[in-house]
Amino acid sequence: MLNCIFDDHIEYSLTNFLSSCPNLEELFLEESFTQLINVSLNSLKRLYICLFMPISHPDLSIYPLQINAPSLEVLTIMNFSLSPRKYEFTNLSNLDRAVLCICKHSDFNSSYTILKELSNVKSLTLGHKTFHFLSMEDKLDNTHLLTFHNLQFLSIEISKNCNWNMLVSFLHNAPKLKDLSIKVRMKSFYFLLYLHTFLLER
Repeated sequence: MLNCIFDDHIEYSLTNFLSSCPNLEELFLEESFTQLINVSLNSLKRLYICLFMPISHPDLSIYPLQINAPSLEVLTIMNFSLSPRKYEFTNLSNLDRAVLCICKHSDFNSSYTILKELSNVKSLTLGHKTFHFLSMEDKLDNTHLLTFHNLQFLSIEISKNCNWNMLVSFLHNAPKLKDLSIKVRMKSFYFLLYLHTFLLER
């Protein structure tokens, strides 16, 4: 396992650094990262990324997050930045569990790319701002949402202004879903609804 904290003010190449760790299986990245994040490792199995950018400025360039990890099994992305970032995922067919908590999204194509690369997971957790953004996309309806063939556990956090049709779309496109956890965010408190062995008429 490697825990990395980088300073954007220091010139470095994350790609070159990771290339010197050919057998790395677990990686934790934490920083603001205005520069390009390119994680490309065949051996990587668990990846945890925590990003934060406390300010948002129109002249501030935020580069994409790129992940190419064919052996990756667990992916957690916690992005609390106020500036949107694009996500480019490839070769994540082996991914088993994913957790996404993204405060700002860039566009529909970036969101669709995220869902496409996560369509094979068995367990998926979406934070309330992530789910809210997806639910507000007019293009992301039943005709566009991918089928999650292997999804068995879905955990979502929903704000009161969320479009519930997005949840219905998820349920219709997850034929193997067994467990559904819904956390409804209302003002400063939560209501937790847990449905065990959830079965929907298909």
